[in-house]
Amino acid sequence: MKNNDNPTSIGAGIQSRLVRLVVTGCMAVGLICLPSSAMAQAEARTIGLELNKLEMSGADCRATVVIRNGFDRPLSQLKLDLVVFDRESIVSKRLAAALGPLAAEKTMVKSFPITGIGCENIDHILVNEVMDCTDPEGPVPNCLDLLVLSSRAPAELRQ
Repeated sequence: MKNNDNPTSIGAGIQSRLVRLVVTGCMAVGLICLPSSAMAQAEARTIGLELNKLEMSGADCRATVVIRNGFDRPLSQLKLDLVVFDRESIVSKRLAAALGPLAAEKTMVKSFPITGIGCENIDHILVNEVMDCTDPEGPVPNCLDLLVLSSRAPAELRQ
């Protein structure tokens, strides 16, 4: 019996070609193929930021956000530079929102005022930059890239 007639070596050859095909396919489309546990761990190392609600508070709008710290360490500071755009996509307001400290692997709700504008006039809010993102060891690099944005409010949250 020749080596390639052996059912075991045929199965191994097919399996080897299949692995090469999957890896080549992932590389061709620019994907990183990781085991599901590694992918879940990579997804967990993000900061989820959801614009949950906009509501009037007197003459001002109050934004409520839900923040999920996916890190296994706390964030002592998280401060964002936010730009508010009106219904015609004109900048209406710029503000700094201090959202920290955030406990490790914790979801928290925070609110902040957006003064001088009615909620119904807000089209979207841009996270312009991260002004401060610090954990107990110091500044967290590339914090803006770690943000995963979403919105349940009529206004969008954009990056």
